[in-house]
Amino acid sequence: MRGVDFTEERIELFPTRFVRRQYDGLERFNRGLTQRVLEREAAAQGETVLRSNVGGWHSDSDLLRWDAPEITVLIELMQSVVAEAVGLELRKDPGTFALNLHMDAWANVSRSGHYARPHVHPLANFAVVYYPDVGDGGDTPAGCLEFLDPRTRVTMMNTPGVSGQDSVCVRPRTGMMLCFPAWIYHYVHPYDGTRPRVSVAANVTVRGVQDKAPVQRPDAAIFEA
Repeated sequence: MRGVDFTEERIELFPTRFVRRQYDGLERFNRGLTQRVLEREAAAQGETVLRSNVGGWHSDSDLLRWDAPEITVLIELMQSVVAEAVGLELRKDPGTFALNLHMDAWANVSRSGHYARPHVHPLANFAVVYYPDVGDGGDTPAGCLEFLDPRTRVTMMNTPGVSGQDSVCVRPRTGMMLCFPAWIYHYVHPYDGTRPRVSVAANVTVRGVQDKAPVQRPDAAIFEA
């Protein structure tokens, strides 16, 4: 309206922030990590941890202590994606702070018909999942990772022209890593591939965030004079 003065502020009140990375060029790492997981599954001789998984194999939560070079790389990748997620929450560049993290991780192997019930990851700030080998499932929703909108009445009345939905389905890809709030409900549709699907997941607790001292060049005083 002409002649009317106003100030405007656009506010995000309830954002739910995810970080999705697609790593390329990690074929050797992915093959090695997949082999380690399948070897552990074979050694378990049918014993599995039961959580939200229905069928398939779920390792103990000691994956980050496995004696394998791939685990060192995996820890670095997970720490990096969590730093990015924390940076989104703090609205800071991840390079400006250091994190004190506690992480527990495990491996999953799914075969045809296996899935995971809706669940959260209690007593953690973030959940991370990585796919070293997604197998050979088709392009149907089978095997996808579905996230449920925590706003329970968001689809009560859709705005015309705005796509209303109360869940988002993410199709895994080999080399994909996801980091998301541990409190958000999610589940996995039944997998339909003929080869095993291998994934690793982690619960991440942020114990502390400390700002880093700014890096000062030795000749900075020259430019400040």
